Amino acid sequence: MTSDDRRQLHIQKIVGILTRLAQHQPVQITSLTPLRRILSEEETPDFMRYLIGRTLAYVHHNESLSVADSPDRGEKIEWLERLLLLLDSRNSGQDKNDFKRQLKEVEYYCDSYSKGWKRIWIHATRQILDDVDLCLMEWVARCFINDWFTGYDAYVAAKYYCTSYENHRFTLTTRSETRVKDILDFLHMPRTNDAYDDC
Repeated sequence: MTSDDRRQLHIQKIVGILTRLAQHQPVQITSLTPLRRILSEEETPDFMRYLIGRTLAYVHHNESLSVADSPDRGEKIEWLERLLLLLDSRNSGQDKNDFKRQLKEVEYYCDSYSKGWKRIWIHATRQILDDVDLCLMEWVARCFINDWFTGYDAYVAAKYYCTSYENHRFTLTTRSETRVKDILDFLHMPRTNDAYDDC
């Protein structure tokens, strides 16, 4: 089996999520784990940038999955736009220290809404940050600050992107369908910068 064959096999597993959600069957968040094998270290930054772009579009249209009342939507849009511009400037010759400093400002902003951490299970500790969009922004900013990208990082970003994080748990519901479709769209995009212009 070639690497392309394996990639398609993993993508089909994600397609299966849509089928089960459409049939109102329970779907575990671990169904997204094939992303850990699909996305390479080189693809993961583009994937994260794509998720931030799509999140911005959803927030603009008042279609966020977040169940939190704060922050103000206009304020969130402003910080999402700021993060998106930063990610787009990553390879433009910008000073790395300044780039990371600005990313840390995004991280600190998101963290200002955090109420600490909570153990919800013996092997699971969750951040008490009610707004899932801020969770995604903070995770992405941290990955770019550390300049470290793995399939696991993509998987965590996808968990925040596809769920409401209600009660600090990752639960896929019928509201997740559009988000899973977005991920599949990314996986079928040509790997060029032009592919992200409409995000």
